[in-house]
Amino acid sequence: MARRGEKIPAAEIEALIPKLTRCKREKGRLMKKTEAELRCEAKRKLTIKRASELVPRYSLYALRHSWATNALKRGVDSLTVAVLMGHSDPSTLARVYQHLSHNPEHLLEQAKRAAG
Repeated sequence: MARRGEKIPAAEIEALIPKLTRCKREKGRLMKKTEAELRCEAKRKLTIKRASELVPRYSLYALRHSWATNALKRGVDSLTVAVLMGHSDPSTLARVYQHLSHNPEHLLEQAKRAAG
């Protein structure tokens, strides 16, 4: 986290250490962790927690689906959208995005396009 200027305060690290498991299993034997190992583990866990709070979560599937829905709403024909998305069978697009056909605004817009 230091690259971005984020540092885990020492007080947070020290507060987490007592909550950690004091033992580790090494080659089948139970061994006591050193203070350095405990401190390192606490810092690592807090760094991961902080990173997950700072970085938004994205779903590539959701981004892909949003793009296709918006393209169809803007009037891009479904065959073009299917090709741009890499579908080998354009009917896949019709099945997945049939929810648009239940949207009254989308239907009205498509009817206007067909009439115009």
